[in-house]
Amino acid sequence: MKIKLSVFFFSLFFSLYAQKSNDSNIKIQVFDNNTTINKSDKKNDADYVDDKNYFSLNFFTIARGNLVLNYERILSSKHAIVFGVGVTYRDIIFEIINNKRLNLFYGSGENNLVFKPGYLFEFAYKFYPKYYANFDGIYLSPFIAFKAHFFENEYQTYNTSNFNYGTKTYDGGYNMFESGLKFGIVRESLFFDELITDIYFGIGIRHINYDYMKIDISNQNTSYEPDNLSFSLLTFYGGYKIGLPF
Repeated sequence: MKIKLSVFFFSLFFSLYAQKSNDSNIKIQVFDNNTTINKSDKKNDADYVDDKNYFSLNFFTIARGNLVLNYERILSSKHAIVFGVGVTYRDIIFEIINNKRLNLFYGSGENNLVFKPGYLFEFAYKFYPKYYANFDGIYLSPFIAFKAHFFENEYQTYNTSNFNYGTKTYDGGYNMFESGLKFGIVRESLFFDELITDIYFGIGIRHINYDYMKIDISNQNTSYEPDNLSFSLLTFYGGYKIGLPF
């Protein structure tokens, strides 16, 4: 009996000692809003990075004649700003949809146009309602943009004094000033951990200023004179960016 009691008390003492030893290794750490979470503290390292900047290319706008390079800078946990610069060429989709106004396509061909490279500028503010981590979350983004498209218009002239035909060129084009609101989501790339994807949709107003050579055909005579057309359109946006944080 004494042996059994001794074994019981020895086992109880050993169990309490082991529990006390394990409890001494438990740490409680309280984080405030200024605490930075290290990548090694989380299972998904890609969701917790310290990068505050990234460059991105918008591949969706290439089909609209715009090659855009964006730079984004995180200001705080919920706020960021975006700058964009790029090169423009010809927005075929815009021209076809608005052909009745622009008259860039008519008859059997185009209006003797030679398009030239232009430029664009963009600025946007991003607000992340629920912040997950750097460059990781949904956002709302009011934006403004300016896009300049240039072309050279060749037209025929007629000299009434010597009855000879000739050609002249006119530098025209269309400029777009845009403003609106975008809704998007930024996430880690599915294929490369080092890259970021940004998918967005939006709505806005586009103001167009169009300089062109007006053609007047009457009494079998054709005359040309410079003209200007301005109008506004409700526009829907969509894009897909791939970026590199640093």
